[in-house]
Amino acid sequence: MHTLIRAAGIAAIVAWPHFASADEGVQFELTPYAWLAGIDGTVTVAGREASFERSFSDLVDNVDAGLMGLGALSYNRFVLFGEYDYIDLGADGRVRADAGPRRFPAGTQIDGNLETQISTLAAGYRFGHVEGHSVDVLVGVRELEMDTELRALGESRSANSSTTDTIVMLRPSFRTSDRWRFNPTLSYAVSGDSDTHYELSPQIQYSFSDSFALRFGYRSLSYEESSGSEGTTSFREFDGEVSGALIGRTSSRRADRSSRRAASPRNCRGPSTSSLSPITRTGWASFLWSWRGIP
Repeated sequence: MHTLIRAAGIAAIVAWPHFASADEGVQFELTPYAWLAGIDGTVTVAGREASFERSFSDLVDNVDAGLMGLGALSYNRFVLFGEYDYIDLGADGRVRADAGPRRFPAGTQIDGNLETQISTLAAGYRFGHVEGHSVDVLVGVRELEMDTELRALGESRSANSSTTDTIVMLRPSFRTSDRWRFNPTLSYAVSGDSDTHYELSPQIQYSFSDSFALRFGYRSLSYEESSGSEGTTSFREFDGEVSGALIGRTSSRRADRSSRRAASPRNCRGPSTSSLSPITRTGWASFLWSWRGIP
């Protein structure tokens, strides 16, 4: 499922220039961002409960790689939205007490790796557009995938978990001034693997031009899920939250009838570098830099 979500999102991003040049009222937005997230919550296993709390400053030294970004493609009032977060954490330490299926002795050096992927794909309809205000109502799917690997005494143990939920998403956009806009995102799981899952992400956007803006905000993803029968040794429960500040760079492009007339053979003699969209010149560069992990 996660492969299908990512493939659909990438296909939409790659295909957008064709639609932007052929249809009326097409708009595309691409935002690579940095999510300075921490994690806290509780885990219950076989009747034993443990709490944990790690801020971004606690985790940043263990980040090996990261890729985060969102994209939105709209045609008139129809909207396609995709978002992807990838975080690779690596750490090493020593066992404090005999532990594990084979009882690793205390003091054993252990190397660990955790890969987390959060993939979201949704589609819906845009309501409003009154005095610069609108609300996108979307339905889609979100998957949380976690792959864990532990290495000790020449052995390697791995485990993976996947949580997929159907979500309803609201993305209002309120224009507060010529350059400032309030763009919160709210989503809630209506079915799926989680007992409860929701997203709260208030964000503001400052526009330098029609095609370039900076985005600031906060994002919180909350998960509660359980398995097994409560009161038995098979019972497992996770109740946690991934949250933190968010900052990103938004590149956007709009193609309408008037812009196509201006670019038609009757009105221009040929392509020029200056007529290229800012997203062509700089947006893709930022996206690729984020993809490759280049600061």
